[in-house]
Amino acid sequence: MSAKKRQKQASPRPLLKDVFILASPTLLHDTIPFLSDRLSIWSSSVTEAGGHLIISDILSTTTSPNTITHILLPTKPTAPSTTAFLDHLLTSSPSAGLVEDKDRKNTHSPHMVTVLWLVESLKAQQHLPESQFPPPPPLSSLSSSDIITTPIITQHHTTTPTTNSNIKTNPHRPGTDPYYRFNWVGSDQWTPLCEKMSINRLVLQGIFSQSRCIALGNEGLYQVFTELAKYERAVGEIRDSGSGGGNGHASSSSSSSSFPSYRPHGPRYTTTVSTTNTSDDEDLYMHTTSYRELKYARVAAVVRGCAFKITPPVVAGQIPFVGEAIAGQINDVLRTGTTEMLEGFRHNVAVTSSGGSKGKAGKDSKKKVRSESVGGASRAMFCRLPGVAERTARNWWNRGLMTFEDVEDAVDQSKITLTVEQLFSLQHRSDFLEVTTREEVEEMKEEVERTLSSISTGCGGEGRWRVELVGGGRRCAAAHDADFLCTLSSSNNKNNSTTIEGAILKLVEMLERSGKILPRSQAMHRLQHGLLPNHISKLKQLHLKEEGAAPRHQTLDRFDHFYGIYQCNNGKYRRLDVIITPPEEYAFGLVGWIGSRMFLRFMRLYAKDEGMFLNSHCLMIKETSNNGGNIGSYLVPGERPPRREGKLEWYPGWTKKEDGGEGEVREVKDERDVFELIGLPYREPFERDC
Repeated sequence: MSAKKRQKQASPRPLLKDVFILASPTLLHDTIPFLSDRLSIWSSSVTEAGGHLIISDILSTTTSPNTITHILLPTKPTAPSTTAFLDHLLTSSPSAGLVEDKDRKNTHSPHMVTVLWLVESLKAQQHLPESQFPPPPPLSSLSSSDIITTPIITQHHTTTPTTNSNIKTNPHRPGTDPYYRFNWVGSDQWTPLCEKMSINRLVLQGIFSQSRCIALGNEGLYQVFTELAKYERAVGEIRDSGSGGGNGHASSSSSSSSFPSYRPHGPRYTTTVSTTNTSDDEDLYMHTTSYRELKYARVAAVVRGCAFKITPPVVAGQIPFVGEAIAGQINDVLRTGTTEMLEGFRHNVAVTSSGGSKGKAGKDSKKKVRSESVGGASRAMFCRLPGVAERTARNWWNRGLMTFEDVEDAVDQSKITLTVEQLFSLQHRSDFLEVTTREEVEEMKEEVERTLSSISTGCGGEGRWRVELVGGGRRCAAAHDADFLCTLSSSNNKNNSTTIEGAILKLVEMLERSGKILPRSQAMHRLQHGLLPNHISKLKQLHLKEEGAAPRHQTLDRFDHFYGIYQCNNGKYRRLDVIITPPEEYAFGLVGWIGSRMFLRFMRLYAKDEGMFLNSHCLMIKETSNNGGNIGSYLVPGERPPRREGKLEWYPGWTKKEDGGEGEVREVKDERDVFELIGLPYREPFERDC
């Protein structure tokens, strides 16, 4: 090898040419694990890249102050030591800081950036824009609860996590870095407890508001991952279920162990209202959620809850649940507006397991083509109709049908046979695919209230019906259906139990007789009733049978429930849900039916972290013996106090102590009580929209 060639190979890369970086060990030692090792690696890497890294609290006498181009700062809020150091650096003598250079006309102003600028520049082998890595907020802009004055990370996580924590020993696990946590939660919601709480509890400190997400500029990113989750849902696995499935209609509830497509009222319907659907009926199967669908739905949720504007480059761990692969997809979206996988789904071609797509002429020997993913856009579109779920959509695609017009032509030519409800939905699809207006929702609510009132009066019942809008319509203005949760408020609820249990049958009968809802012989018509007697004891039995704290059946509530088609005064057809709950379970029912699904998933996983089980009926806790056997399942707060951080204890205000003992326990009357009982900050419905 020639000397010239050897010299060329040994020459530094121009990545950081003429860059002089000042790093203060005093300022950073509480921020970076094994800082001395990292600074040594960084120094070597910067030198190879053509720059210089000065590791010192003050500039050495051999360094000219005006040559400093960058100052590395931690990613956490600026602490007093940081402020003192910067003040000293900018005001001290020329040998100790950055001051005006007497030989130059202008004052030298270095870039103040977080350590991420250096890390990501070296990783990407590019001189990344400093504006993407701004310094942390100054001390004066934060409240005392926002400032972390004690070391958070002084070494890798070598100790065993406590029983109430989900933070693993891997320090690079998404969501475990305390400074990334602070940025995601935001200074207005941050408390010192956020540093070490479980990831499921952490995300529940966030605010999942559509308006805030739009204002920050993150809504486009949210919509992309919501779209990906929608496609993965449409092409997900389907398994037969002898007990039936659901109607494929988007649920406002969710499980901590699964993410089902069926409604939360459960898989069983009364045989008296069974439909005449063929074997292709969606009620004959259950959708099994793939990890891909859950992955994208979860990413969409944490993007919606992010407190800062997300800009590239996004790194693994910067946002909860975001690893390297998802971070790469986020960066693709931020830079190009789309991803290879998204475009594959949109064009109905099969995508690859690594996130790409394979066109008609494409050959990819390195990526595994997911043959089951073909037709994603068409199949997702079909699933938007009442009565059409994943199996039907897949069958239509396999028959060569790509649009609603293709389905209509196939029906006209007798190539396929549709159920009554599927045919009605297809014919009136323009009504079902558009957003329900506020006036239509109010009309449906008034009709339900009027009918229920007449029922209770006719049966001699006491009290007044309470009807509240739930579901997507409660969280945000745009929704494709109207969901109403109802209960009978009375001073003596036991005397009205018969009225509540039989109300759904009378409601459906009267609405059908008046022509407001369509009978099962014409359109979608689902009814569940008769499951409330002894439902708590049955839920307890399910709870005890499960190994974990949260049964897989927890989304399958046993409320009386009708789901069907309502005709408004303007002639349009809208989807209607009416759910009737016992008064004592109304608060839990509100939380469960308002949703959103991912918010509920986070809540139920957090409850499971604490050894409790949350569903739309109640909160439960399981007691075990010393040998691990189950003693019993108990209601919280009626039979046992809640558990937090491994301890059973009453929160202030939940019980009246009399003569040194525990007195009357407070009832759970509203949504705030549910949040308080679990130990979470209350969020308004519009702040749970994820």
